[in-house]
Order: sequence, then structure tokens, then C-alpha cells
Amino acid sequence: MKHTYIFGSIALSALLLIGLTVGLIAGGVIGGGTPKLVFQSASAEAVYNGAPLQAGEWSLVEGELQEGHTVHATVLGAQTDVGQSENIFSVVIYDENGADVSSDYVLEYIPGTLTVTPLAIELLADSASKQYDGTPLSCTTYKISKGALVEGHSLQVSMEAKRVEVGQTENHLIAYVFDANAKDVTHNYSISCISGDLIVISNAITVQSGNAEKIYDGVALTLEDAKLTAGALMEGHELSVIHTGTLTDAGKVPNTFAVEIHDAKGNNITQNYAITTIFGELRVLPRSVTVRTEDAAKDYDGVPLTCPDWRIVSQTGVAEGHTLEVIVSGTRTEV
Repeated sequence: MKHTYIFGSIALSALLLIGLTVGLIAGGVIGGGTPKLVFQSASAEAVYNGAPLQAGEWSLVEGELQEGHTVHATVLGAQTDVGQSENIFSVVIYDENGADVSSDYVLEYIPGTLTVTPLAIELLADSASKQYDGTPLSCTTYKISKGALVEGHSLQVSMEAKRVEVGQTENHLIAYVFDANAKDVTHNYSISCISGDLIVISNAITVQSGNAEKIYDGVALTLEDAKLTAGALMEGHELSVIHTGTLTDAGKVPNTFAVEIHDAKGNNITQNYAITTIFGELRVLPRSVTVRTEDAAKDYDGVPLTCPDWRIVSQTGVAEGHTLEVIVSGTRTEV
């Protein structure tokens, strides 16, 4: 972009004279007789470092000075924070006697550009883990993994992530940068924040049920004695066992059960424990019943001899409510 600035000496009278001269040129009074000089200042680009970016170079890009005239240029442009600005400057022309003759020229200025780009840094949040204990897990430490702050600058980092229950949460961070005067200069940085992890590991416990055995009696066999045999519950937590193992007929099955854990407020927090279940065994033995048929005798008469009578001779009979049906098939006809 081309901008035209008219500069003379700092004195007010000189400024008025230059303004009058420009007005006369614009009105066509002077016409094309006044030589035009076009000056351009340099451009520069740098990564933010907290110091002003300046470029003092300039050049005459159009027109010629009259013999014996010299140029004194003052470059005023400076860019400290991230952004872009014009590298403004002013020119005064002196003759061989040191007199200001700037008004003898039409002066135009093309300012260069001063560009400051953000300083890149990378922050890495630390990770942390622990076994579930019902209290929040947090981690507020981090490190600068790439780049470095400008000298005198400091970081203010917020790390508010917490994890109570078993599982994983991102340990994210938010960072701000302040200079030595406590001024927020975060906008001058390109900050990459890499989250860590907060990991809460299940609290391991073992619950085991017992064994039970009996002789078949027609009544279901159960044993509700499951208990904690390894590990420990957190204070205020309670183990609730739901027994499901049962066996009625002769045979054997695992003494199964299900487990739930509740906190002091009655909330189900089973998911925070790694529970190992060990099932005992329920065994029902067959009931032993011994039956004896009665004796019978007669003289031969050509008719088969039978005797349907019988009796239980074992110490245990059939289970309560059950009946024993005996079919006696013995028969004898001959002597």
C-alpha cells in the first residue's frame, strides 16, 4: 500500500509551509515543476521475543536529489507484540549549507511492514494413577516440552481435572503467560497443551462362598455364607451378597452368588471394585433306602406261590411326603 506523507522541520512554520506547498500542487498552481521524491522503508519479520522489532533501512526508489542536497531519514516504526504495523519514517532534506529544503520537493513515502509472529511453546500435563479409595485423584504438575518462555515471563496454569470413580479422565490444562509487570502477554504465544491422564484403578477384593452337603430329602439345599476373603472395602462401604446357588435333587452345583457394594449413602459403587468370586459347592447325596420282601412257604399244589409283602429295613426311609411303591415279582410253582 502506498501512503503519501508530507514532512518538514519540526517547527510549526515549516509544517504550515509544506501544507501550503502541497495545496498549491494539488490546485495546480506549481504544476509539474517541483521534483518528486519517493522513499521506501524496509520490511522485517521476526518471532516474538519481547523486544521491539525495527528495520532502520530505507531507500530512495523514485526521483533524484538536486546537487549538493542530502537526506536525513528518521525511521520510527517498531512492533513488539504479535501483529503487523507500518514501518513509518520521516525524511528531511538539507542543502550544502545545512538548510532544510524539504519544501523544494514533493515527498512521498512507502512504509515497509513490521511483522511479529507468535512464539510457539508446548506444554505437557503429567499423568497420575492410584487405586480406588473414594477420594479425588488430581495432578497439577506439567512441563514445557517444546520451546521456552521469553526471559522474565512466567506461566499461570490451570489444571482442574479430577477423577474419583474407576476409569480414566483427561488431565487437561489451560495456560496463560504474564510478563515481569504481571501483564497478560498470552496473545504473543502459540501454546499447544497436551493433556495427561488421570487413571483410577479398581480396588481388588475376593468374595468366596462355602460348601454344603446333605442326603436328599426333597428340600432345596442352600448355603448363604459368602464372605470377603481377600482385599478390603473402603470405610463406609458395605458388601451385599445375593445368593443364587440351590440344589434339590441328587448331584452337585456351584454355590453361586452375586455381589453389590454400596457407599454410606446407598449408592451402588460396585464398578469401583475388581471383584473375584470363588464359588463353593452344593452337593446332594442319593437317599439310601433298603427294602426286604417277606418269606412265604406252602405245600406243593400246582399253583404258583407268591408273597407281595415287603418292609423297609434301612435306618432311613423315603423323604417326607414321598411314598414308596414296591412291585414284588417273585413266584414259585415247583417244589
